[in-house]
Amino acid sequence: MSHTPQNAADGRAGTVKKLFSGTAVLAFAAVVSKIIGLVYKVPLIGYVGVEGMAYFLAANHIYVLLFVISTSGLPVAVAVMVSGAVARDDKNAVRRIYKTALGLFVTLGTLGTVVMLVGAEKISYMINIPQAAFSIMAIAPAVLMACISGALRGYFQGHQIMTPTAVSQTIEAVGKLVLGLAGAMYASSKGMGDEAVAAYAIFGITAGVGLSMIYLLVAKFVFDRRHYAHIERRVGDQEHFFGKLIRLALPVTLSSAIISLGGVIDTALIPNCLAICGISASDANTLYSCYGNMAVPLFSLTPSLISPIAMSLVPLVSAARSAGDKEGEVTAVCPALRLTLLLALPASVGISVFAEPVLGMIFSSDMAAARTAAPLLSILALSIVPACLITTTNAVLQAQGKAGKTIFSMVCGVAVKLVSEYLLVSNSAVNIYGAPISTLLCDMTVIGFNIYFVMKCSPRLDALIRPAVGTAVSALGAVGVAALVWRAMSLSQRGNIAVIVLIVGTVVLYFALALLLGAVDRDMIGMIPGIKNKSGKRKKSNEQRAKNSISA
Repeated sequence: MSHTPQNAADGRAGTVKKLFSGTAVLAFAAVVSKIIGLVYKVPLIGYVGVEGMAYFLAANHIYVLLFVISTSGLPVAVAVMVSGAVARDDKNAVRRIYKTALGLFVTLGTLGTVVMLVGAEKISYMINIPQAAFSIMAIAPAVLMACISGALRGYFQGHQIMTPTAVSQTIEAVGKLVLGLAGAMYASSKGMGDEAVAAYAIFGITAGVGLSMIYLLVAKFVFDRRHYAHIERRVGDQEHFFGKLIRLALPVTLSSAIISLGGVIDTALIPNCLAICGISASDANTLYSCYGNMAVPLFSLTPSLISPIAMSLVPLVSAARSAGDKEGEVTAVCPALRLTLLLALPASVGISVFAEPVLGMIFSSDMAAARTAAPLLSILALSIVPACLITTTNAVLQAQGKAGKTIFSMVCGVAVKLVSEYLLVSNSAVNIYGAPISTLLCDMTVIGFNIYFVMKCSPRLDALIRPAVGTAVSALGAVGVAALVWRAMSLSQRGNIAVIVLIVGTVVLYFALALLLGAVDRDMIGMIPGIKNKSGKRKKSNEQRAKNSISA
């Protein structure tokens, strides 16, 4: 009995360790991919132009919607089914699951590619950007290749091997950067128009996805030769596997598709509503491009860090619920939500306050567009916290078998976005500022429902209140001090180096305050490289002293 508190502490530390180790590789790849994607757009705007980037963005939103419908839920379902077969040491089942999944993925990917190729012109007119037709056709093959990659990533994740997924994401991002810019440079050097330059640029995404798919195919071939070379092939149970894949994938796919639908809503509504305000088509595309190509990518950086947390959280919560371990479930959920707030709150406050200098540093080649995007980003940054919490709470609800609740939340949120965006953007007094405001209203609606559902299933989350308050105070304090320094020392006149130094100083001050106010605890500190071993030594020393005292 005397060891119960220590065992509980060990269990909590173990849960945090699993959460951190499960997210590290994927988070690193996600951040690298997002940064490359952001860097990619800086020179691309110089070749395509701000207005031309609207065609690029419109085609990318259509691709993302079809990509999410095809691949968001199925890789998760493949990973779950493969991991179960691996646990049973049923290698034949692993092969049959993958074969069934690949057939389903190829079918969906082919349908998506055909829809984009055949309907490119009609889709471009539906979203009121007819110049985007060539870009839609250029990115269409990526849907099929992304589906094949999704099956392969689910296969590796089912074996609890995350490196191929991370490497393939990095290859995809680098391919997009290099080949997309090469295509834009070639089209620009030939004197082609903005439509053609945008199409050549977006073909870089297609090429990057193709390279990623080839890497995954080679990695699977090498892996199978090592682990599955001598396994006797059997057939059967395809219908059983097919039905189970659909049942597991459908709720995740629907909720993810509804999220992606928000981007398509922006594409369809913003230019049309700006036209109602009396803004010309050219100016409307420019405003939309400033919002979608400058403000939105910076906003998306932080939520990209949260997706790996959600991926690691699902098996932890599922295992706890299967064992009827309510304490274990809360122990899994609390660190995930704390980590989410720890990343999201300072990002939200910092980006909102320093939107203009950050955008000016990144997009220095077009300062006029950066100044246009800055107030839009300041408003949009307020959505970072609810957007990140949506990702984590969706994972909790899905692991609790409440995926239907996430669909309800998303439907309500998209409905709020649709109505509010139409009313606000078409109002001449608000116009483009209605886009980030409608996103904030949408995310607040979704997270309101999600928190209610999570609290009903996991009511013992009151331990989050104190660290959440500490995190908020730390973020506001660090950014507040940085803002005072920025103004008092007139750092805006000292160039990009001053911006970088200020960001680094703000991060250091934030974590110092978070440690002081209890937003960060020993379990989290123990996961930081270099501190982990010291923490472990201290723990062993404490255990030895406890044993000695018991012996005495």
